[in-house]
Amino acid sequence: MGKLPEIDVVFSINGNQCKVSQHDLDRNLTDFIRDVALLTGTKVVCGEGGCGACIVTVKTSPSATPMAVNSCLVSVTSCHGWEVTTIEGLGNTSEGLGKIQAAIAAANATQCGFCTPGFIMSASSLLEGKNGEKVTMADMERALDGNLCRCTGYRPILEAFKPFCSDAPEDLKGRLSDIEDLCKQKKFCTKSGKECTGQCTKIETPPSYKLARPEADGLYIKVNTLKELLKKRDGATLLAGNTAHGLLGNIHEDSNKFIDIHDVKELRGKSFNSKSIVLGACLTISEAQNFLKDHSDKPGFKYLKEIAKHLDWVGNLATRNIGTIGGNIAIKYLHDHSFASDLFVIFAGANAQMETINQNGNVVNLQMTHESVQRHFKKFAVIKSFSFPAMRNEITYMTYKVSSRALNAGPFVSAACLLEHKDGVITRFEVVQDGTCFKTEKDLQQKVNDVVSSVQGKKLSIVTENISEYIQDNCSEIALNLIKKFIFFVANKEKQLDIALQVSTGIQEFETDKSVWPINEPIIKIEALEQCSGEAVFVNDLPAMKGELHAAPILVSGKPGSTFDLDALRKDATDMFKNQGVVAVLTHKDIPGANSFIPPNFQSGLVEMEEVFLSGATKFDGQMLGVVVATTRAKALAAAAKIHSRLAYWKYRCEVRFPILTIDQARKAGENHVKIGPVKGRAENDKKTDRVHKTISGSMEIGNQFHFSIEQQTCLCVPEENRMKVYSATQWPDMVQAALSAILGTPANTIQVSVRRLGGGFGSKITRATHVAAACAVAANALKKPVRMVLDLKDNMRLLGGRASLKTEYTVDVGENGKIINLDSAIYQNCGHSWNDSPLLYKTVKFYFDCGYDSSRFRLTPVECITDTPSTTWCRAPGSTEGVVFIEEVLEHVAVELGIDPLEVRMVNLAEEDKKSSPLPHMVSVLKAKSNYDDRENQIEKFNRENKFVKKGIAVLPLKYPFVLWGNFHATVSVYHSDGTVSVTHAGVEMGQGINTKVAQACASALGIPLELIKVDAVSTITAPNASVTAASIGSDTCSLAVTRACEEINRRLEPARKTLGEGATWQQIVQEAFNNHVNLCYNYMFSPTEETIAYDIYLAAAAEVELDVLTGQKKVSRVDIIEDVGRSISPLIDVGQIEGAFVMGLGYWMCEGYVFEPEYGRLRSVGTGDYKIPGTKDIPEDFRVYFRKDAPNDKGVLQTKASGEPAVTVSVVVLYALRNAIAAVWKDHGVTKKHVKIDLPASPQNVLKAIASRGE
Repeated sequence: MGKLPEIDVVFSINGNQCKVSQHDLDRNLTDFIRDVALLTGTKVVCGEGGCGACIVTVKTSPSATPMAVNSCLVSVTSCHGWEVTTIEGLGNTSEGLGKIQAAIAAANATQCGFCTPGFIMSASSLLEGKNGEKVTMADMERALDGNLCRCTGYRPILEAFKPFCSDAPEDLKGRLSDIEDLCKQKKFCTKSGKECTGQCTKIETPPSYKLARPEADGLYIKVNTLKELLKKRDGATLLAGNTAHGLLGNIHEDSNKFIDIHDVKELRGKSFNSKSIVLGACLTISEAQNFLKDHSDKPGFKYLKEIAKHLDWVGNLATRNIGTIGGNIAIKYLHDHSFASDLFVIFAGANAQMETINQNGNVVNLQMTHESVQRHFKKFAVIKSFSFPAMRNEITYMTYKVSSRALNAGPFVSAACLLEHKDGVITRFEVVQDGTCFKTEKDLQQKVNDVVSSVQGKKLSIVTENISEYIQDNCSEIALNLIKKFIFFVANKEKQLDIALQVSTGIQEFETDKSVWPINEPIIKIEALEQCSGEAVFVNDLPAMKGELHAAPILVSGKPGSTFDLDALRKDATDMFKNQGVVAVLTHKDIPGANSFIPPNFQSGLVEMEEVFLSGATKFDGQMLGVVVATTRAKALAAAAKIHSRLAYWKYRCEVRFPILTIDQARKAGENHVKIGPVKGRAENDKKTDRVHKTISGSMEIGNQFHFSIEQQTCLCVPEENRMKVYSATQWPDMVQAALSAILGTPANTIQVSVRRLGGGFGSKITRATHVAAACAVAANALKKPVRMVLDLKDNMRLLGGRASLKTEYTVDVGENGKIINLDSAIYQNCGHSWNDSPLLYKTVKFYFDCGYDSSRFRLTPVECITDTPSTTWCRAPGSTEGVVFIEEVLEHVAVELGIDPLEVRMVNLAEEDKKSSPLPHMVSVLKAKSNYDDRENQIEKFNRENKFVKKGIAVLPLKYPFVLWGNFHATVSVYHSDGTVSVTHAGVEMGQGINTKVAQACASALGIPLELIKVDAVSTITAPNASVTAASIGSDTCSLAVTRACEEINRRLEPARKTLGEGATWQQIVQEAFNNHVNLCYNYMFSPTEETIAYDIYLAAAAEVELDVLTGQKKVSRVDIIEDVGRSISPLIDVGQIEGAFVMGLGYWMCEGYVFEPEYGRLRSVGTGDYKIPGTKDIPEDFRVYFRKDAPNDKGVLQTKASGEPAVTVSVVVLYALRNAIAAVWKDHGVTKKHVKIDLPASPQNVLKAIASRGE
């Protein structure tokens, strides 16, 4: 083989040729698309291939099938000759949207819009890749398995794409005409069939080549043959799909020589004969899956259907499209033995063989057992292929996976089971398992081995009849239960053993009054088209400024009490990163003013200072020590990570202690860690003793929840003319301004904060966004250059707290009918390391604990606890969720102990006023009728009697949600005389809740003009000074009221012009006449509770049905019906979206989300998309129905509406109650009744199995 040619990397983006400069060779494809091609519709979020925001369509060669790819996992060095399509390549608002973009807009399937381009590209890639072949609704939903959304609850997104599916109902297919209305006619390329870009690119690519990477002093080699690979191997790191980066982080950071083996011919073969199927190791998982499906009907190979099915559970489609089967195995055995490889399990379980070849050309065939591969697969060997044998018909082969959510999650347990029996006798039984549970339960593998060996040679019928001799009933170990499930499957003894996931459906039912339009008109969001085209600009999409730098946080690690030599750190780090693009390392010594991002004397709830940069002893693992500033974000993050990994070098010797992480640990630690708040309710000794039928005691603990807004904490600070322009992703611009003024030691009028929109908020960007803005501003001030700071997802989670964990302990005296006579409850809150944000939160908990019930006999004692964890903060429906859940927990417990319907217990405990006037009883009746609740409850009872290993549960929950408007909120309305158009700015931050759309509708209604004449501009501390935080669902109401009042004043000023011109005058003529008479056509109004007091109650009810796999603890939410009192909705489609999204966020809280801390050092383990799982597309209610209460305008509210953003979070706990009822059905089979089901939260498969096994003990 001759010398490899050295080339330039050239590929196309949206038909335009891109040549990669030497200095850009270290970029990933996402960064190149955004920073070099300047196409910002592709988003940066996780960098792990776990969220889907960066997905683009890729053709790796002119003849290749288009496919979805996570661009964050792809190095530009791999892209030579590729054709890449981004969201901008599908269409735009000026030339016309593509059909898929328009479909999302037409379905009102955007909220914040940050995730929208990724969803569109996933769907577009599927349809383009199928090239006219039929795509089913199930295909479409599976194609979205790697896309995350925190706002919408997914239902409208899934529904938006169904009109393109062959099996879609006619009513959905009929939406195509609405979609086409949003598109303009485009010219199509006769070659590709896509919208024509005016350019076609053909790139000549040599089969093998090399690239010098001068910035990394390294080499990238692309080889095409095995011979070339072996010759160049010499310790180089092999790359194919690079998905290991997403799973394990930057495992190749110390490598400087890479060989791309993706196209090595000998590693990409696939063949079939009657004895075996062979798959090359460099086939992608998707390619392997398709080949296995195509040959699964051949004699002896029917078991391949199981393998192909299981591959749908590996990663997500975009990672399966580039991740290779050989790479997956190599990760486990060369990089991380703890990595639980699904592919190893299902390959080894099928008795596959793995062929490897070393650098000398020696071939070794390995039987795929853990021991064999671990012993013989050496570091510099190359996996060549996998071969799968034909199986006899007497053999049954099944695979299983149990994880925290339905798709795109690593396994608690993966299993492959193979059994052969002759004449009813088990002659061969093999089980291969792997998963995280094997890392924590050291003797589990031996238990599995014991069960497998003990049934060998036994009659299958006897084993199934006496299964408890081998695996105990209600075993809490998933690995053993999967064996039981498999045995019963082979024996065909049970009606139903598994839960089947179905295609999702939904209904949205509301009335609209055309006489008041545009108020109450179901319109799409006014930003929807820009969101769907990738044109919506978020902070990190702002163009790079001249000389702009990037900051990344340096986070501390270790036990609390550590201190660091910051001068030595700064000096050593400067030397370490010399000539690597690092400009500065900044610490608290670079802060000219106060080292606190909490402004002094700012607001109730912010009670103490919190440091921007650590100056003394650490308070928690993950605290910010300082920032690295570099020429690119990637270089800043890499340098910060390297400093973090070496912090021990700069640590002083000091007294450290084991961290205090939990409420119970804080209580034991004593008075420095707890603070008892004011008691609410009756006196301690004021207890009634007559009519007490029963005294019940219990407790409930609910954990943390990370906000997981898809846009991470982001800020851009630009020093200019002794001012600081701040573009911050914040819900509270006023706090950012006040904090930066104190930190920089400059007047507030030199700090100008602007916010156009957020990629989700949920409370994460209230006080905590100020911390990031402060760090960014310190850097910009110190270096006198623009600085951009975009947190890495994992850094974001380690540094900034989420929803607080809380615990209640209660004792309740009740009468025979369940009426509460006395209730004593202590409520403990884990505040994290700071008291900030907590006083307001516990007050809210106390307020919502009443929740429409007679609270005259309640006594509540709030206790705040300080721990060595990030300071917790507000999270969607903060306090109200916890307060509601705690009182409902008491009522649920009472109902079970007394054997009374929980609904009856709730109704008997209503406050007297609510018994007389509450619409809840009627709403519950309507909900039950619409959901066919009573009949389904009877059907579920019958189902549970007939099925042992699958149970169902159903529950209903009514709720009263008190609501009050507060705060200062400006609105400025400006009317332009030249054409009558209107500009509106207000104080509320758009973060997906639709505030701008509602404000525009209110403005159009008040002025009596078309909505098209109105534009809503960014929030600014100049136009909305001293404004309150946009939170607690108050923003849309307060700003709609403020804009209405401003328009009323504008109308008053226009009245003389109207009279002068008469009735036939147009809006433009009236405005021009007023202008000619020097009328001020701009007005600012500020809503304030001192001007107008607005308080009302929101009523809602929800019914949920859950299906439970008794053996694995997995569950699905089969159906949810919600009826909510929204008054007369300003914008019905937006309110539907708010209800659905809020409910699914709550569902995640109860079912799958939670923090896991490492106990010795206090390090948060559950970070990133790999270890923290929000609900995905297949975790939502399969049948999701939302109804508005009819004929219920809110005379106490703004424009007769009610808020909708948060109440549904609180009522989502109905899903937990339905799950409890399913578990109670399991207990009933064992004679246990009238016992309250207690589940540790979240209700993960392990926790569910623990609850089942406890049987109330």
